[in-house]
Amino acid sequence: MPKPRVVTVGAGKIGSALGKVLKSNGARVDFWDAVPGKVRGQKPLADIVPGAAAVFLCLPSWCLREAGAAIAPYLSKKTFVVSVSKGLEKGTLLASDGILRQALPEGTPFVYLGGPLLADELLAGRPGVGVAASADPAALRRMKRLFAGTRLRVETSDDVPGVVWSAVLKNIYAIGLGMTEGLGWGANARGWFVAKAVEEAGGILEDLGGRRETFHGVAGVGDLVATGFSPHSKNRTLGEHWAKEGKAPFESEGQVSLPQLLEVLGHRTKKYPTLVALKETLIGRKRVRTVFGKLL
Repeated sequence: MPKPRVVTVGAGKIGSALGKVLKSNGARVDFWDAVPGKVRGQKPLADIVPGAAAVFLCLPSWCLREAGAAIAPYLSKKTFVVSVSKGLEKGTLLASDGILRQALPEGTPFVYLGGPLLADELLAGRPGVGVAASADPAALRRMKRLFAGTRLRVETSDDVPGVVWSAVLKNIYAIGLGMTEGLGWGANARGWFVAKAVEEAGGILEDLGGRRETFHGVAGVGDLVATGFSPHSKNRTLGEHWAKEGKAPFESEGQVSLPQLLEVLGHRTKKYPTLVALKETLIGRKRVRTVFGKLL
C-alpha cells in the first residue's frame, strides 16, 4: 500500500509537530507557509494539494479563511481538511467549522482536531491525545489511521460544535489559570478555579449548540489542564503577566477570542461569573487581584 501524502499549511510549531508525528508513521508530508523562506524548497499549493490524502491547516483563526480559499481550487473529493485553529474570526464571529464551511467547496470532508496538543511536547517526542470531530464517519476513520501507532493518540467525536468551542473556551479560561498563578494562589484555590471553569464552560457549550459532557472529557478538561498548567502555553503565560503587571508583552488567541465570545453570548454572559471576571480584567482593565479576590 502506498504511503499517504499529507499537506501541512502553516509551518509553525504545531504544524511542524503534527508533521513530525505523521512522518514517524510513514506519511509523506509537504509543508507550505505564507512566510517567504520559512519552508526550504517550498512547492506551490497547485503542485502539492491535488491528490493529497489530507490537508492540515495549522494556523490562527484570523488566517483560516484565506488559507481555505487558497487550497479550495486544488482539492479532490477524496481529500479531507483538518483544522487545529482555536479561535474566532473577527466580524463573522465564526469558529473553524463555520469559516471553512464557507471557504471550502461544498461537501469537502472536514475534521476538527482539538485536545491537549502542546506543540513543544510533541516535538520532543512526548505523547499527546487529540480529539478529532467530524460529521463524516469516513473522514474520522481515515484520521485515526493516519496517527495509528504514533505518540499522538486520536479519539473521535461527532459533537463538532462541542469540540470546536471547547478549544476556544479552554484558551480563555487558561488565561484565568495563569492569573491565579500570577496572584500566587495555592493548589486549593487553583483547584477551585478549575472546577468553576469546567462548570461554566459546560454551560456555555450548551448555549452554543454543543454537549456539556464534551467539555468534561479530553477536548475540554484535558486541554484546559494541559494548557493552564504548562509553561509552554501562551495563554497561561499571558494571564500570569496580566496578574503581575496589568498587561502582557504579547497577545494570545484566547485574549483575541474573548470579546468575540462575549458578543456571541450577549446577555447570557452574566450567568458565568468567572468569565465576567476575565472580561473585567482583560477588557475593563480592572486590577486582577481585586476582581479575582471577589470570586472566592
